[in-house]
Amino acid sequence: MITYAAVESGARLYIEDGQLGIPWEDATADERAEAMAKVRAILEAAMPHMLAD
Repeated sequence: MITYAAVESGARLYIEDGQLGIPWEDATADERAEAMAKVRAILEAAMPHMLAD
């Protein structure tokens, strides 16, 4: 099952190694929220039956 921790982990990668290239701690709350929303959307599209509510 995909959990919040999995989404956050993906968002960390997105911010640190992907689009922004900055440490997670340096990202703003809005940047973190946007990254988490993007990762969740990707996971939801790939495996909607695996998401935890």
